[in-house]
Amino acid sequence: MHTKGAIIIFLSVTISLWAMVSDSTLFIAEKVKYVTSDKLNQIYVLSLDNTIAKYDVKGKNLISRNLKIEGDVTSIDGQNVFNLMLFYQNINTLVFTDNLLNVRNKIDFNATEELADKQISAVCRSFDNNIWVFDIISQKLIKIDESAKPILESASITAFTKLQHNPQQIIEMPPHVYLMDSTHVIALSIYGQFEKVIHSKSKLNSASIRKDSLWFMSNKTQYLLPKLLDNDSLIPYKSITPNENIKYFDGGKLLLKADSLFLQSF
Repeated sequence: MHTKGAIIIFLSVTISLWAMVSDSTLFIAEKVKYVTSDKLNQIYVLSLDNTIAKYDVKGKNLISRNLKIEGDVTSIDGQNVFNLMLFYQNINTLVFTDNLLNVRNKIDFNATEELADKQISAVCRSFDNNIWVFDIISQKLIKIDESAKPILESASITAFTKLQHNPQQIIEMPPHVYLMDSTHVIALSIYGQFEKVIHSKSKLNSASIRKDSLWFMSNKTQYLLPKLLDNDSLIPYKSITPNENIKYFDGGKLLLKADSLFLQSF
């Protein structure tokens, strides 16, 4: 009996030590203002000078390119690995590149017939390879194709929330699309139908998906939103160090401390 107990304790300690060793942290880059990943677990790092660098899941630099063009890059969407989207909010423009970061097309929302009167705050690739955009003027979530032709649009979000929203991130996790502004998460169906508004007690700055749940970051707290929308408020998960930003992806965890980026594998 004692021998059996000793074996169990030994195995438990061994597994714990293995877990500690396998949870490794690797420095990736400094002077970072934005980071995301794609379905191949490739990591895209946007530096303060608008240089975009792509890394593999082991932290090896694959390519770097400066794509400032006419303004500062706001966000990168890598949902389509061979057709990346770079959003320039300050010039209301969306730029498309191939997997080598060569520019192949762009949408100047100001120059389009259907969207010229729109002010886009956030973009996101949809599951059907179209594009979600949010217009802060009409307060509508709009799906467009790559020629900027509208496919569908929601009703005004303000009609449901009684508030004006300025989402800085759109996250699609079928059957829902989520809009994240500073203190709210608005859930809609993938058909643009309003479903729910979820409140946050602190200012949100980013979100990522892990294991069918959404994880939101504020300056001091990490929040959890399960896939089933049972709550009216985000669930506090744990306290974090101020100025620490965590983004999950299938290959591990991206940890942004101040402007230094680290890759933490599971």
